Amino acid sequence: MDGDREQLGWLGLTLVRGLEAGRAAALARTLGGPSRVLGAPAAVLEDHGVSPALAAEIGRAGDRVAGELRAIAGAGATLVTLDDPAYPPLLRQIADPPLVLTIRGRVASLAEPAVAVVGARRASEYGLRVAEELAGGLALAGVTVVSGLATGIDGAAHRTALDRGGRTVAIMGTGIDAVYPAWHRGLAAEIVGEGALVSEFPRAVRFLNAPGSPVGFLSDEEVKARAAAEAAETPEERAAAEAPETEDQRAQEAADAAEATGTDEPQAGSAAGAAEPSEAGETRSS
Repeated sequence: MDGDREQLGWLGLTLVRGLEAGRAAALARTLGGPSRVLGAPAAVLEDHGVSPALAAEIGRAGDRVAGELRAIAGAGATLVTLDDPAYPPLLRQIADPPLVLTIRGRVASLAEPAVAVVGARRASEYGLRVAEELAGGLALAGVTVVSGLATGIDGAAHRTALDRGGRTVAIMGTGIDAVYPAWHRGLAAEIVGEGALVSEFPRAVRFLNAPGSPVGFLSDEEVKARAAAEAAETPEERAAAEAPETEDQRAQEAADAAEATGTDEPQAGSAAGAAEPSEAGETRSS
């Protein structure tokens, strides 16, 4: 029961608006666990440097936990918290690790040897070929391919790993039941069968995380192949990959973001306004 209470406590702290994960974890260590933070009187929280407004938010968070649990279960997902043995040990070592992860698929995938393959959404043909060669070779070697489920390099890496009979894990920039881009829903369903979808958000959070989610959290060594890919690109390929998005492309991405999150407008950090990640072939390996 204590374990269940602490799991609910971590989930509750995730729901507190304005409370950063690192600060929540520090409060949990100081007060004896996440459930004690949620149940602490406002005066106690304020004694530990929490503002009155944030203390009030913490006090209300517990009321939302049951609904979040139902939503997670409805998505067919598993909740893994910061102190859970299944939590990826390398992710726990970063400066501000997520308090919870929601996972659809094989939780054990997070503990298997893995390499992250990430890159641009509007990748060149050569960049896509490099990603496919990397992901295919890794899959045949029995190594899990990790990427971010985005269009372009990420999608190519996931698809190739599956086609080669390998495992793949997608680190999502949305909640666990809001696949973006929308045309990757079929791909996401296949990933669940052979690996896992992972989100640091407890459910369909109504915004899209900007590029930069920790897709390499399963890896402890970085190897960059971008230079080799760029060296072999033709000038035309590089220009096409680096060209600014057209208005039509931006409008389509905004529409896809709205569809993925159930809203009618582009969301903060969505593809309509997010910074572009680097070109194909950046990999991290364990």
